[in-house]
Amino acid sequence: MNYKLDSTYNNFASEYSINSLPELQQKLLVCIDENPGIRYRELLRLINFSNGVLSYHANKLEKLDLVNVERKNRLTRFFPRNISNEVMGILGNLRNQTSYEIIK
Repeated sequence: MNYKLDSTYNNFASEYSINSLPELQQKLLVCIDENPGIRYRELLRLINFSNGVLSYHANKLEKLDLVNVERKNRLTRFFPRNISNEVMGILGNLRNQTSYEIIK
């Protein structure tokens, strides 16, 4: 099964075909693309992988430079690779309920 990815990954497709990735990694990419800044545990619940399977595939995607991973104080967030560090910080704060309520 092939998952639909937006233009974020089109430049990479010339070097490496996204569709050649295992189905689990394609599913993971789509989930991260649709939920930038998603936390590891939230991702674990959303895609229903076991902890070890998610860890393995997330590390593979990070090594292939297909996702950005932000690790801070026992908190891991995943972002599509085209998002800048500045935007990653903003999105990370917006996903925090308290910060979101203050900004709102």
